[in-house]
Amino acid sequence: MNYNKFKRALAVACLIIFPFFVLGCQDIANQLTNENLEDKSSIFKKIYKSAINKDAGAQYNLGMMYEYGQGVEQNNTKAFKWYKKAADQGSAEAQKNIANMYAHGKGVDLHYDKAIKWYTKAANQGHVEAQATLGLIYAESLYNSEEGQEVKSDHFKAIDWYTKAAEQGHVNAQLNLANLYNYKTHIYTDDGHVEWKDIDGNVYKAIEWYEKAADQGSAEAQNRLGEIYISGSKVRQDYTKAFKWYEKAAKQGDPYAQSNLGWMYVRGQGVHKNYDKALTWFQKSSSQGSHNGTGGLAYMYKHGHGVPKDYSKSLALTRRSLEEQAKAISNIAMASEDEAFDINNMNRAVRQDYIEVIQWYEKAADQGDIDAQYHLGQMYYNGTNIYQDYSKAAKWYEKSADQGHTKAPYHLGVMYEHGLGVEQNRTTAKKWYGISCDNANSDGCKKYKKLNEN
Repeated sequence: MNYNKFKRALAVACLIIFPFFVLGCQDIANQLTNENLEDKSSIFKKIYKSAINKDAGAQYNLGMMYEYGQGVEQNNTKAFKWYKKAADQGSAEAQKNIANMYAHGKGVDLHYDKAIKWYTKAANQGHVEAQATLGLIYAESLYNSEEGQEVKSDHFKAIDWYTKAAEQGHVNAQLNLANLYNYKTHIYTDDGHVEWKDIDGNVYKAIEWYEKAADQGSAEAQNRLGEIYISGSKVRQDYTKAFKWYEKAAKQGDPYAQSNLGWMYVRGQGVHKNYDKALTWFQKSSSQGSHNGTGGLAYMYKHGHGVPKDYSKSLALTRRSLEEQAKAISNIAMASEDEAFDINNMNRAVRQDYIEVIQWYEKAADQGDIDAQYHLGQMYYNGTNIYQDYSKAAKWYEKSADQGHTKAPYHLGVMYEHGLGVEQNRTTAKKWYGISCDNANSDGCKKYKKLNEN
């Protein structure tokens, strides 16, 4: 158990929920992180006494103690019970925690609609993390095939909640909001179809929010601003501004910005040509496993810029760059295997650096690569770093399944059973579940049996 994390969380909770007892709460937090179990038990009894007298702050703290196993045996069911009591009295922190538990099926049955309900209650009270979480949920969507539960992505709702959190200074909400404005978005129509739309004035709003995040030190936002100004495709090209933002991000260690800065020194864009500095930034980027940085080094050795010309070393670096790129693609593919969206990770930002990866996958898939076809299906199904598109997911799953991929048939069964991206058809669903079962997938067998019985 991370005692310092629990201590900080409890101290903050006391300040928010129980302000008239700040000193007492801080004392509780200090004592609970002490290793003396007898002291913890004593504190638990004091909080319990206040909790049963309907003290919302005590009820929330009791929920925390049960969730973290402090002063009492860890018990998520009891944690939920006490959080709920505090939530019903209007505690925004407790409402957010209730939402987390519904979202993960922790101490209670998994229920996305109820999770959304409680996140919204907390968010409407101005709880910034709940607002940012709702933004992330609507930006990426939620789906659980076993429970048949889904929250469809809706980027206009995502923008609404991200904006509320961003206006409170939530840096990753600012970054994610800018990313949404910077890229074409989509909405679901009443009949469940997807329409692609551009958000009015998106690039200028994107720049506005990137700058706010960048001013708070977000290296990714700084790199994004550099990309916007260097491309000149959305605003007037400005190498000086691009260099400024790339440099800020690069100095923070962002490998993308470091390689981008290296190329600006090579080309003399926004700065005088300087091969030595270009080499330094390519080396920094490459040392972090960036194929862009390694590719830059290969270029330098090929042309003898800042280093002696060395074709054999350039070739070796080119090969290494390709290997690093393949590894990056593989990592994204592994991420696409995970259907579960971690709601607790609401502070993360959604990177949009995967266009090149998608293009590589599509090239391989079009050439009949069975694994590329399957992983494209996964990425479109889960909305992993691209816009969720069930129709495309079904297309690539079917192509890989037709070639004998063992995992794809199960996903096709789910899609036909629930009408995701295809017309709902229980007979076809049963067919794919049967194939999945033949491939030794126990979940496929269960689904096949269930459809046969109904």
